[in-house]
Amino acid sequence: MRLALGAIIGLVLVAAVGCGGKKADTVVKAEARAPISASVAALSPQAREVPWAGQTLRASAPFELAAKEGLTAPISAGEARVEARQVALTELARQLSRLPASEPPPGEAVESNVGDFATRQPQFAVKVEEQLLAAEEVVRLVPEEGRGQVELALPLSALAAELLKSGGGFRKGDKLSEAIGPRGIAARKANTEAEDKLLRAVLATRIDDKRTVQDWVREEPVNRRMLLETLSKKKTVVGEARPVSAGSTDEEFVVEFEVDLKQLIDAARGQEKARIRAQEAAKQ
Repeated sequence: MRLALGAIIGLVLVAAVGCGGKKADTVVKAEARAPISASVAALSPQAREVPWAGQTLRASAPFELAAKEGLTAPISAGEARVEARQVALTELARQLSRLPASEPPPGEAVESNVGDFATRQPQFAVKVEEQLLAAEEVVRLVPEEGRGQVELALPLSALAAELLKSGGGFRKGDKLSEAIGPRGIAARKANTEAEDKLLRAVLATRIDDKRTVQDWVREEPVNRRMLLETLSKKKTVVGEARPVSAGSTDEEFVVEFEVDLKQLIDAARGQEKARIRAQEAAKQ
């Protein structure tokens, strides 16, 4: 889960940040790139795609180990393990049923989810059941605590292909597909990485010969607030999908941010001058 900007600052401030020797320009930039998965495009010969094709659903359920059954093998869990698997399967089915399946049917305004689509397409419903029952299972035992856990994983690529065969999926470029598909995932990843790089670059920027922005932020709580306000004014220089290289069909999402630290640096230097004047006045 992505951290809020304030939390990221808190984490970075406890780490060492390298600093350059010369005073930097007041404009700080950071760039990040994230590859866009080609798995969805490969599934869609009719220019349709399933935005969640490259993802994996996961679910788990705990169970108790009965002392009389022994504690050395998964089979020792008996009925409790079987019941836990059923609970995990039910959760997988719930997650799967809510995934978007296709554009709204004629005369409707809401897109169809997998549950709706399976109700209308019996042959697809059969494939859904087959895939759920074939979910990858891992059983973890903690004998000393008398418990275990069933963990299920359901890769969605095969089911996505079945959905396309049954007439589901979205037109390439559809807003929903863009938001939750590989392009949207890559965009969020690149944004998060670029924000982190920008923060680290800003903290490493020198205010004077003795201090960096990181040093200054640690001095007073109000300085941290000023840093947050400055970062909130960052500009997006680049935010788009681009070919990985000239002539390549592979794409990556590129994000570049920049922020001008002039006001922050001027304020920091002004604070230092005021502090020195106060010290000199106290000596008189």
